[in-house]
Amino acid sequence: MEARSFPALPTPPIRSKKPCANKFNLDCLLMEVAGANRRWRWPFRYRGSRHESAVAQLFSLGIMDTPIATKPPKRRIMALIWILASLALTILSLLSITSAIHQFYLDTATLAPGTGIRPMGMEMGVGLTWTASILIGGSCALVGLIIALKQRRWVLVSIAVLAGVLSWVPMFAAGWGIDHVVTLRKLVMEP
Repeated sequence: MEARSFPALPTPPIRSKKPCANKFNLDCLLMEVAGANRRWRWPFRYRGSRHESAVAQLFSLGIMDTPIATKPPKRRIMALIWILASLALTILSLLSITSAIHQFYLDTATLAPGTGIRPMGMEMGVGLTWTASILIGGSCALVGLIIALKQRRWVLVSIAVLAGVLSWVPMFAAGWGIDHVVTLRKLVMEP
């Protein structure tokens, strides 16, 4: 193979037509670089279109970092706080219901099988507990869901939906617990 020789690249003119060509300071140097970039491509641009731009290419003058706008940390965790409040209320409701059902189990130990019972006081307390779990816990989960949707944090959105569904668990746990004690003790619930 034969070695090819390439023609020498044109060199920029040494004489400058700029008014500050006789002075040498930073402003003149920057003007020279921008002007050279505008009219002569080689040291600053390696590829691009064939037609020359009349605008100085700012990428050759350096990179200016812009600070990234950050949100205050309080706003980032607000959704998580509401979701955790919902889950905490659900757990407290479950603990309260479990305690009430355990007390009901102990109170019915002395009753004979087949005895008719009407545990209105215990059912009212348990009913208020799971109603609070649904209303207040579900509301907290809903607020967390709205904040997470605004922030487009999809993991928190799914956790908020899960917390809203879990706020209904104490209602089912209360019904199942009371029925289990009645069946276990062989009691009869009076209407």
